[in-house]
Amino acid sequence: MKVLFVIRSTSHFHYVQSVLEALFRRGHDVEALFEKTKEKWIKGEYTLPIEEFKTRFPSFIYGQAFSRSDHWRHVVMPARVLLNYRRYLFAKNQSDYFRERNVKYLPFILRLFLKFPGAHFLMRSDIVAKLLNVVEENAGVDPTIFQQVKNSKADIVLATLGGMRYGTMDLDYLKAAKILGIKTAVLALSWDSVSNKAYLQIKPDISALDISIPCGTQKAISRTMYGYLEKV
Repeated sequence: MKVLFVIRSTSHFHYVQSVLEALFRRGHDVEALFEKTKEKWIKGEYTLPIEEFKTRFPSFIYGQAFSRSDHWRHVVMPARVLLNYRRYLFAKNQSDYFRERNVKYLPFILRLFLKFPGAHFLMRSDIVAKLLNVVEENAGVDPTIFQQVKNSKADIVLATLGGMRYGTMDLDYLKAAKILGIKTAVLALSWDSVSNKAYLQIKPDISALDISIPCGTQKAISRTMYGYLEKV
């Protein structure tokens, strides 16, 4: 089986290395795509463990993932952030900090809107949710990302759930895979990925890979927020 693994950053490689090793030891092929291959604050040093991994598994391929760059980017990205913001309005026993840190990723006009009295009432409405989802549906897929996924000839696309605004890159790869009829799965990058980071608007084929969500509270959160089973 060919796995296309989409990861936000080369600095996150240590989070997923054991998953990659397990896939190779089970006889699968893996191509990893990193959105950032060289972080300006670490000068590309996090590519060294990836190169070392490749010496152990020579068939491992890695390259660059792309953020959306078509004309829909300026509409769909804020829509995704607003959907993430909106879910915190329904969260119980959750600090406002996690909701408000989304605001900095929004255009000025939307930041201004959220300050108005009644903004939260409107954001909670089903109409706003439907409008934001319509944007997602009509945005389709970025042509560059679509072609990259198609050329990979993958049997499944695996993405990490762990970012906020940056998690939207993962969504476009999942969307492309679904349009192409390729199975999809997500991997929670860290303990707070499920509850405190990006909301996953594109639901993956949760039975595609047997990746366990951490036990207890996170299982309950996963069922509540995403409707997932204990394994995705």
